Amino acid sequence: MAITISLLPVYLIMVLLYNSYVYPFVVPFSIPLAIIGGFPAMGLTLETLHLFTMLGLLALIGLVAKNAILVVDFTNQMKAEGMELKEALLEATAVRFRPILMTALTGFHPPF
Repeated sequence: MAITISLLPVYLIMVLLYNSYVYPFVVPFSIPLAIIGGFPAMGLTLETLHLFTMLGLLALIGLVAKNAILVVDFTNQMKAEGMELKEALLEATAVRFRPILMTALTGFHPPF
């Protein structure tokens, strides 16, 4: 319930940031993908849903939302420089992939 309520102010802030009602929709659509990836990972590591895994999922949602915001912002910068949308998206994801991967892997530790 708290996550659902918190999405509205985040969306409104991003509308102000991007001066568009369309671009901020990328972030809420990326959050279910994080949850879809988080639950199979919990199954692979034989974890149950308890307080610490919920906190981990909350951190995962924050990380995915931050990365989506950065990719959208970088894409908008590329489009402002004159690139087409598809080319700007491919360039933004290629440039942002390494920092996103490094950020995501810093929180990983094996269960042993």
